Amino acid sequence: MIKQKILLLIILLGLFLLSGCWDRIEPEKQAVVVGGGFDYNVEEDMYKVVFQIASPLTMKGAGAQGGSTDKPNFWTVSAWGHSPYDAIANLNKKVSRRVTFAHAKLYVFTEKMAREKGILPILNAVARSRQSRRIIIIAVVKGDVEELLTVRLPIESSNVIGLTNQINLTMESMGGVAAQDARDFFIKLVQPGLEPYVVALELINTEEEDDPGKDPPVRIIGKYIFKHDKVVGSLNDRETRGCNWIVGQVKSGTLVLTYPDKKNVKIDILASEGSSKITPIVKDGEPIIKLEIKASGRIVNITGLGDLKEESALTKSLNKRMAQVIKNDIKLALDKAQSLASDVFGFGFAFYRLLPDRWGEMADDWDQIFSNLQVEIDVKVDILNVGLVNKGPDIE
Repeated sequence: MIKQKILLLIILLGLFLLSGCWDRIEPEKQAVVVGGGFDYNVEEDMYKVVFQIASPLTMKGAGAQGGSTDKPNFWTVSAWGHSPYDAIANLNKKVSRRVTFAHAKLYVFTEKMAREKGILPILNAVARSRQSRRIIIIAVVKGDVEELLTVRLPIESSNVIGLTNQINLTMESMGGVAAQDARDFFIKLVQPGLEPYVVALELINTEEEDDPGKDPPVRIIGKYIFKHDKVVGSLNDRETRGCNWIVGQVKSGTLVLTYPDKKNVKIDILASEGSSKITPIVKDGEPIIKLEIKASGRIVNITGLGDLKEESALTKSLNKRMAQVIKNDIKLALDKAQSLASDVFGFGFAFYRLLPDRWGEMADDWDQIFSNLQVEIDVKVDILNVGLVNKGPDIE
């Protein structure tokens, strides 16, 4: 019994020793990164990292006083290195606290780096880090990434938080879901017959002037599309919307149609609940994709008189015309992607899943096959819930 009691006492003492957080870092000793940017110098083979760090002084002041402060809400610091880790190590020399990435929301790459070097060296570091989260949004900027993370955005205390909100809201209004994150990018990298894409940003105004009428300094211009981890081209707004229809990622989006026989009367339709079915087939020995799109929408505004009752001649006409608009956007996206030989739609992956024997014959030549692939498009639209106001003021 004595031996058992001694053994139990040792075990209990051991539990006390193991329960402590021996390697914890107190929050006040951390430099919290909310966003990062990356660039690459081809001539010198050097990597640049730019981190936006939340200011603990303004965070503490806002919490204690509930008001604003003259101090900036974030600090942007940068460094160069021979590798991403070397650049981060050099950056740590400039910071008085331990840098932590657990709260980072956005990583942005310059277009030059994404085209010439690729973004995999950075994403590898993200994947291997215990701090970095896989849900970090990935974007590519046309312009200087340090300027992007330094410029102030209207009504935002941190431009990274503002950019994150702007990206998600704009993607939704363009007919898409939330932007691609690191996890989505990794998945597409390893899937056969499927290429990644990310949000495309552009710096348009970086002048530090207090002009309430000036445009915001950053805008979203569509998507950059990749071949493996390198950018090969971009999609504009309509092409982006067409891409979203194809991959079944439409959440909402506004379409403007012209009233029949009244060119000065416009009808706004809120498209939503889009679904896509991609079916690979082989016809006469040739691979073909059958693309079936189903969409619904509702009329949200009309600038003139019209019969908006359900099943009226107008609503039937609008169904056909909305379907044609969607089809046109899809064709624009297809033409651009095929011209760049970048299968961001996953047509090759559909062959891999459903016709694996056929995919085995095509895999090595898929880039060329995709560039000339025939796609049969079928779009079905149903406009619902026209609302209580069936007629508007007549406009001649």
